[in-house]
Amino acid sequence: MPEISPNKHLSLAVHLHIYYVDMWEEIKEYLKNIRDYPYDLFVTMVEDNQELRDKITTFHKASKIWVVENRGYDVGPFIDFLHHIDLDKYDLILKLHTKNKTAERGNGLTFRGLLLNRSQWRDILYKSLIGTPKNFAYNLNCLQKEHIGMLGAPILIAPESKKTVISFNTVQHILTEMGFSACKKTPFVAGTMFICRASLLQPLKKRLTLQDFPLSDQTFSEETFAHAVERLLGAIIVVQGYKLVSAKVDWQIQLKALINTIFHFIYQEKITKHHHKLVKICKLPVYRRKINI
Repeated sequence: MPEISPNKHLSLAVHLHIYYVDMWEEIKEYLKNIRDYPYDLFVTMVEDNQELRDKITTFHKASKIWVVENRGYDVGPFIDFLHHIDLDKYDLILKLHTKNKTAERGNGLTFRGLLLNRSQWRDILYKSLIGTPKNFAYNLNCLQKEHIGMLGAPILIAPESKKTVISFNTVQHILTEMGFSACKKTPFVAGTMFICRASLLQPLKKRLTLQDFPLSDQTFSEETFAHAVERLLGAIIVVQGYKLVSAKVDWQIQLKALINTIFHFIYQEKITKHHHKLVKICKLPVYRRKINI
């Protein structure tokens, strides 16, 4: 596999899947941070929206926009995007989507010992990749180094193993179908935003299509086919001899996550499934009261 030459002008394709339409204005500000590097913008959406189309093409004239069936959350549309481009024309692929920052599930999600709420999760995905022009330039320089194939947000690179058996087995099955050896771990970026070498995605294009994904709904599960392919996106980098490593660290976000984790350890308040208000101090129950509903 040829390496990216540090003296070569990099060609970049950006795929943005828009589900939450109201997030375009915020994402547009992030995209301004890559303006020093010419790129082609490819946008998928699940419902046509002429007003949004106009805003996107006004912002970036070299944009291609199309409607996809709501299959596989943001992962299915990414596979569809791969079928819309010639991967040989690009050095790098940047994958983004409109991860909802307002939807909370429980008290948050724990990664590498740090508790992140949905807003922090989404912010660290964007800011580590394209939070500033300097961050983006740093990330491009990293991808010119030998054997680095993908960059994802620090904290959010998960060393997946047999813990989630359904996803793990699905990944192993697809890898062997594509002619690769099974691997013990399938690292991936939780949240599915990353920058990677375009050439490393060729095997996915030959094996998967949007129609492989069932229609998405509002229920949450970590064992959908889309979640398995999320893990496959990292595994396909590793099995070809490349590394999935951290993008530029945003220390502000990590500090906020650390403070959030410490506070959550000291004080927890929640409503139990049996309709009790429960307060814990340092994980010890100190207050419990039945709530009338």
